[in-house]
Amino acid sequence: MTTYRGERCEWNDEPNIEAQGTEARVCADIVRRQIQGVNKYGTTVAENPLSLRQWLQHAYEEAIDMAIYIKRAMEEMEKGGNGG
Repeated sequence: MTTYRGERCEWNDEPNIEAQGTEARVCADIVRRQIQGVNKYGTTVAENPLSLRQWLQHAYEEAIDMAIYIKRAMEEMEKGGNGG
């Protein structure tokens, strides 16, 4: 089990491992996404009975979205916008 506490993220099964800084913030993002998912779908990923094929379809669609977001950011940089 992972526990998020402010800027720290701890794993109960690995007592000597503690995320800090960026890693802890990623843990917090994961916790927020889980809460959003449970609120939206009424279940956790672990408890969701989708087939492997359905999980892979979801992952594929997320990867496509990510590629679109990255390409958009790259185009913005090329235009001399944010981060360029």
